[in-house]
Amino acid sequence: MNIKDSLKKVHQVIGATSPITFIVTMSTLTKLAIISEPNISILLCGHQSEGKSILYPLLGNEVHILSEPITSAQLRGDAKKNSDNKEDVLFSKGVCIFEECTALPMPIVSEFKSFLTSCSYNLNKKEQTISNLSCAFIGNSYTNIISNADFTIDNLLSNFSTALKDPAFLSKQAALVPHYKDFFGKRIYTEINPDHIKKFGETLFNLRFHSINLNQIHIDDKFDSRAKDLITKLTSGIIKVMYLEKTPPQYIIDGVVEYASFFHALALGKFHNPLNSKSIKFILEAIHGTTDDVEFVILYENRILVKLLNKSLCLKYAINGFGQTENLLEYNFFKENSNISIISPITKNDHNGLILHQEFNYSPLTSKLININGKITPQNTDDEFNSIVTRMISSGKTHKLPKYRGVSNITLSLIKRKINEQFSINIAELKKSNIGISDKSGFELITFYEYIK
Repeated sequence: MNIKDSLKKVHQVIGATSPITFIVTMSTLTKLAIISEPNISILLCGHQSEGKSILYPLLGNEVHILSEPITSAQLRGDAKKNSDNKEDVLFSKGVCIFEECTALPMPIVSEFKSFLTSCSYNLNKKEQTISNLSCAFIGNSYTNIISNADFTIDNLLSNFSTALKDPAFLSKQAALVPHYKDFFGKRIYTEINPDHIKKFGETLFNLRFHSINLNQIHIDDKFDSRAKDLITKLTSGIIKVMYLEKTPPQYIIDGVVEYASFFHALALGKFHNPLNSKSIKFILEAIHGTTDDVEFVILYENRILVKLLNKSLCLKYAINGFGQTENLLEYNFFKENSNISIISPITKNDHNGLILHQEFNYSPLTSKLININGKITPQNTDDEFNSIVTRMISSGKTHKLPKYRGVSNITLSLIKRKINEQFSINIAELKKSNIGISDKSGFELITFYEYIK
């Protein structure tokens, strides 16, 4: 079963109707990971009615849903009790979901900090007791998130108590999962079959102590040892949601690691872009279905450009809602401004901006093209440029590009000037990943949403 089919089965269980942005898929897998993996904690934030907790009550009797206020006696038992019965103690449960917890006070958060450090607690303040609890803290936050630059703790947790924003607490969260319409993009859900999702939840819960071989994973060294442990556990949980007891190929694990790193980095107040050479094969198979017809890709912050093999065509996939917005901006602008000749023609818009089809009759100016194996392939565009200039000189079209050797600064300046003229803007810096060198017009724009006023 390929990745796309595997994820489709998960979508069917949770009632998600394809197509949806890939970030919705990875967010859902992350939320389900606390069912399949013991001893991890995640924090879910975002706008109201964005589906933060909708799945949890349906996943079976092992998932316990609670709301504030939470007391110490609920967490670890009452010291006044003579019985050592753990049945009603929350720290003894398998999975707990703490809803509407934005106002948790410091004493309760301190209990959780201690618990998440040791994975143990003092039952009734007497007996040190090991726990396998995984949990999710859920709360609404009302700040608008419209770009990756908005992913700061103050923005994401604007409505949360000071105690919950304590770095010592957040660093113990395996993931911070934002739920914002602009980030997720458009989603359509069908009615969930309660029997199917309950059975799925019970299956995941029974996998909590099943081990996945993650000996070969590599986590970015910007993360310390504690962070790497949390990313590893989150990766294990996500893999089990996708493949149950099976271990997938290493490139799939590598891709999941990058998304686990992304969600954990948010809890640390940092941004880790999961679109990179380590994750690209995993993402391509998930969104495109195959890599057999892919010549190369160019990665952007919220989109992936897929150049199709032996075709003068590329597909621009939006990975999240931000990318969907960028695609729609470009598509609508191109339709309304077909007179701007430097834009490579956009021929089709699929699924409300999720995928754009665009002509690709040029050599990319960027020097980093990623092939399907995830390796960065240097692309020497100097020869391409020179051959174009030679043909232009031969045909008397020297007015379009100056004579030069390689991609000279003066050429880049002229390209920048042309963009400024046609878009009536004043860009300070030219992004080479936006430019293709065209035999027809000298150059064409591959991506251009940031030039649209």
